[in-house]
Amino acid sequence: MLSTDEEDNSPLIHRAEVRNSLSFVRDWAGCIVATFLIIMGITCIIVISVYKAKVKDEYGIVLDAGSTHTNMFVYKWTVNDVVKGTAVVKEIGECVVKDKDNEVAGISSYVSNPDEAGQSLQSCITSTAEKLIPSYLRNRSPIYLGATAGMRLLKEMDAAAASKILASVRKSLKSSPFMFKDDYARIISGEEEGLSSWITVNYLNGAFNNSQENSVRGSSQIIPLTVGALDMGGASTQITFTSPKAAQPSSKLKLYGTEYQLYTHSYLCYGKKEAEDRFYAQLVKESHSSTKVDNPCGPKGYRQNITLTSLWASPCVKGNTSNRITVTLVGTGNHTLCSKEVSKLFNFTSCGGNSSCSFDGVYQPTIDGKEFFAFSGYNTVIKDLNLTSNASLDQLQAATKNICEKSWDEEVLMPELYDLINTYKPEYLYVNGPHGPDTYWGSCNFFACLYDESPVKGIVLTNDRWCDNGCKCHHGGTFTCIDQ
Repeated sequence: MLSTDEEDNSPLIHRAEVRNSLSFVRDWAGCIVATFLIIMGITCIIVISVYKAKVKDEYGIVLDAGSTHTNMFVYKWTVNDVVKGTAVVKEIGECVVKDKDNEVAGISSYVSNPDEAGQSLQSCITSTAEKLIPSYLRNRSPIYLGATAGMRLLKEMDAAAASKILASVRKSLKSSPFMFKDDYARIISGEEEGLSSWITVNYLNGAFNNSQENSVRGSSQIIPLTVGALDMGGASTQITFTSPKAAQPSSKLKLYGTEYQLYTHSYLCYGKKEAEDRFYAQLVKESHSSTKVDNPCGPKGYRQNITLTSLWASPCVKGNTSNRITVTLVGTGNHTLCSKEVSKLFNFTSCGGNSSCSFDGVYQPTIDGKEFFAFSGYNTVIKDLNLTSNASLDQLQAATKNICEKSWDEEVLMPELYDLINTYKPEYLYVNGPHGPDTYWGSCNFFACLYDESPVKGIVLTNDRWCDNGCKCHHGGTFTCIDQ
């Protein structure tokens, strides 16, 4: 029989043994779980490492910062797709850069708010580049920005403003998850722009895959079959082609094991926008002090108000001789006079009859029947003229002459009105007093169609401002002139 003390101590010893046993089991269970987790972690690391080792994809991002807009392109290639030192790339994504107001603009337009230039790039980086490039490859995928003629012009006008915009762009790109160094974002020369365009058009045309070669007569040099490149932007235009002659200026490129000798030149101020501004400035200067200026290249009757302060702001426009603030350009639709006025933008006499000269005294070797591809601004014009990409020069001239012979309402206004009626079927149509008689605007014909044939002929109402020769404020479904 146990003593009282033994009876009291026995349960305590038993409980302690139980606790020790449970603790021992928990320790073993913990060790097993920890070991399992370590093994799984090591396995995962090995699997990921092996996976990454097998993945041979490479990526790169290029931001083409033009004078009127910036496009971002994402490219992909594999280490096995490098042929004689040059990669065979594939474009996998594109994004048009827009500002905070969802508008398209070139980075050179951010003079008053340079910080916004860099901020505008973030949306495309996030929405396109980060979605297309795996996270573990981003820090080894370079991102480049090449600014073209818009920034070249700004640098001439205001070097400090151009530097601030570039600083903003570099700060933004540096904060991205992609590989970036300051010299990855810069203003490229016109020659670099021309060479890049030539590479692009020949790459897409399959020229670098063509094993055929063409021997140039009288030359020991072998030139692969490539096309010349004509690239028109907003502020400059470039011409680039291979030339076997000792061309100056010339550049040599080695692509896919083949060396190319190229002639390239960039004509600053001959881009679509700047050339148009130079043309308008020329008309204003020739009009002396008139506030209304005839524009022979505009459709008959088309009126366009021009603010002269913005026109004279470009370094491409020289010789401000007017104190006028605004002028109105009035289209006269004269094809012959239009051609004469446009030709004044070029100095053809400076070549002195030299066949190795284009215009403005610029050296250019003969093209020897080479085929050229024209794109960018050229393509925009072709589309606006409703022509196909293989249109001939004769077709281009005929289309421009046809537009010049038509009035603004025939070419633009009335087609847009008919399209509006058929597409949106409005119940009320309002205009605010076009300049000119109803016969010019074709108002009578339009109303005949509107009330007799259109899909809204039984319900549509119009206001009373469809001419300014007596019918204004007197004819229409509603009278609104009381508010003038």
